[in-house]
Amino acid sequence: LLPANETFSGHIKQLADEGEGYAVVYRKDDKFEGGVEDLVSMNQLNDAELARNLRAKFKDHVGWVRCGPTLVAMNLKAGYQIDWEFGDGDVIKAYPTHDSLLEKFKNLKSRNDAPPHAWALASEAYQNLFRPLNAVHTKFDQSLIITGESGAGKTWNTKQILKFLSYVGQSDLTEKMLATTPILEGFGNANMPRNPDSSRFGKLYQVFFSKSTQALTACSINPYMLEKSRVSAQQRSERNFHMFYRMLCPPRDIMDIDDVKGKSTLEKRVEEANDILDKEKRFTVAKGAVCKEGEVTYWEEGGKKMLGLPQSKKDMCKLGKFEDYVYLRGGTKMDQQDFLRIYEDLPADWGPDGGAGSVPNQDPRIYDDAMHMSHTLAALYGFFTEDEVDQILKTTAGVLHLGNVEILGQDDDDECEGVNMSGASGTALETAAELWKVDAGALATACCKQTIWMGGAEDNTKQIAAKGGRDGGIILRDTVARFVYDKLFMFIVAKCSNLLAENKGRDDVFLGVLDIFGFEFYENAQLQPMDGAVVNGLDQLNINICNEMLQPVSYTHLTLPTKRIV
Repeated sequence: LLPANETFSGHIKQLADEGEGYAVVYRKDDKFEGGVEDLVSMNQLNDAELARNLRAKFKDHVGWVRCGPTLVAMNLKAGYQIDWEFGDGDVIKAYPTHDSLLEKFKNLKSRNDAPPHAWALASEAYQNLFRPLNAVHTKFDQSLIITGESGAGKTWNTKQILKFLSYVGQSDLTEKMLATTPILEGFGNANMPRNPDSSRFGKLYQVFFSKSTQALTACSINPYMLEKSRVSAQQRSERNFHMFYRMLCPPRDIMDIDDVKGKSTLEKRVEEANDILDKEKRFTVAKGAVCKEGEVTYWEEGGKKMLGLPQSKKDMCKLGKFEDYVYLRGGTKMDQQDFLRIYEDLPADWGPDGGAGSVPNQDPRIYDDAMHMSHTLAALYGFFTEDEVDQILKTTAGVLHLGNVEILGQDDDDECEGVNMSGASGTALETAAELWKVDAGALATACCKQTIWMGGAEDNTKQIAAKGGRDGGIILRDTVARFVYDKLFMFIVAKCSNLLAENKGRDDVFLGVLDIFGFEFYENAQLQPMDGAVVNGLDQLNINICNEMLQPVSYTHLTLPTKRIV
């Protein structure tokens, strides 16, 4: 960056003498003074000054900056209290998402009357639902698109926006809408190298409000493109979907969960545990639940309050240990590779040797699977009957058992030789069939044979052995597992959505919140486990293309109103 009053002469030559390649010289903004809240107000608008502004704000523990109508999120979980200066002169010292800020953002007249914040953006969108229409504001319904790289904080920002909308639209539905979060995250999120809680699907929330009372009346959730390939294969530094680990993890005393044990004294730990149980009621089935209203999902054992999946439910699902399941060891083609399998919490510096570039900070990874299992169970009982919850658990467990079914044959054979019906493989097949309530022979056939339509009548079909030898059979078996898990996920989301949307009024307006999947690309050298290449699969390719297509759509909608005014 050149000072504003200097010319470029001499500097280009000096940079050129440093080595091969090219350098771009930009002019400094002489009125920088610690950065600006809105990037479009910069005097010198260039890449270097944009980066310098973001760096300055990040160092000051600021979570967001504006770029015209767009909000740029960063430093999202900074544990610092800062001064929030509002346009009316009020200054509140608080953490970025403390409840004390909610009322100030609710009453904003303009988002420019407050520091950049996800709640300021949500407040403007909420108020636009009820403003009179004009040349620019042409529709009551509003939308927010949250996009960015995998691990950038999209889902975290989405949760903050939903928290704000629940606050301003207080109704009997508020608590139930927020209760979908542990369910969606349990079945749809996974550990990734850059993010321990990455959403592996996209979702659109449509939050409905009454035009007359401005209260929240309904909510629908539309999921998009679950990364179901993760069910049968994960790469280095990754985990499968959280729910598998939550069901398998050993029970844990509430005093040992991360939220509690991090407190400095025993007295504070006891206080925090009691707050979680009695004030937050994190493990209590909420009012208005489909079943078990007011019951808790933890249990007493030896004077301790234990969290996790009760042993009776594990026995029902015939579950063992983490290490027993091929689908938690990377999948059939990865389970012999020598790299760390992530089952439970990890200490600092856990990242792979030679792969530090893919895990920037290598901070501890705290999953607290037992705690999340009890939280997820309480949420599930809010939307499903006890029998339905049991079947959801059985179906999930059946996916793990199916992954242990052995396919016979050699990789270079023309056809798959079938399924090993004896030993551990036969037991896994029988268990999966029992949990899914299907015939074991039919399930075995689905894992090694394809049904081909021969033309004419619909039932004119023929079953043939999977082509490609053992590999062809593995593909079919994994396809069955992915298909079942995907259908289960869609069923869960649809049931939750239908219950939340049943009281929607004809004249209600809605605010759409699109939490789109993250784009990413990992070079082979970053995460390569021994001789196994690591590249993005078809799922991630589709996700990246979707994000690329969204960019011109967003640009068009943000710039066209300005062009019309001009």
